[in-house]
Amino acid sequence: MAAYLGASGIPEVTNGESSKDDDSLPTLEEAIAKVPAKARALMDELFRAKLEKVKRIDPKDIR
Repeated sequence: MAAYLGASGIPEVTNGESSKDDDSLPTLEEAIAKVPAKARALMDELFRAKLEKVKRIDPKDIR
């Protein structure tokens, strides 16, 4: 979804390595601020999506 919305601040994971645990996640307010207002409105219109929390997930869980 982030790639679709044009987000460029997502760290890339290679060789099955997860990102470092010492990297802190942004607060919910910071994450929301990074998503353009137009994209948030479109997400709400199409999916009724609301950003509620920031959570680090293992890339293996996505596949």
